[in-house]
Amino acid sequence: MTPSEAHEAAADLLAVQEQIAALLEQAQMIIRNTPVESRAEAYWVGHMKAALGGFGYSSMCSMEDTVAELEAICDEEEDIGE
Repeated sequence: MTPSEAHEAAADLLAVQEQIAALLEQAQMIIRNTPVESRAEAYWVGHMKAALGGFGYSSMCSMEDTVAELEAICDEEEDIGE
């Protein structure tokens, strides 16, 4: 993978992450103040936030981690080229 491809992949994945986060926020608004809110927040909302990364939840490999790994590929390739 070239640095340019890694950079493009990271940018595309970050855009998808932002879209998913916005949809998750919308889903949370839909269930707000309903009888299912606390159970959903404790389970699937938490899982989705962990998978996205950056929400204070932990995951073995979040989407945020993957974006960072792609960006590291760009940095490594640039360091080699210098």
